[in-house]
Amino acid sequence: GKILPLNGLFGWMLAGLQHSPQLDQAMPFLAREMTKAGWQFDNKMQARLCECLDAMIRDKWVVAKRSESMPALKHEIPLETAAIRTHKE
Repeated sequence: GKILPLNGLFGWMLAGLQHSPQLDQAMPFLAREMTKAGWQFDNKMQARLCECLDAMIRDKWVVAKRSESMPALKHEIPLETAAIRTHKE
């Protein structure tokens, strides 16, 4: 079976989801708590956390839901992250 790493960014994402399953509440919580712990929380960090969440959804650790009554999470996507690399020929 698959094992979910509970340290690093996956652990932080899990803590955020335990705080609230709604990303508009989980992300500000993560920003506060990660900053308190000495992490730099910026657009790239938010994108990396979203990549972790995507992986957790893909591996069925988390079930994604969409609701018309809930606000969508708005964030800027950096040009490069761990999962997104600029293709250069």
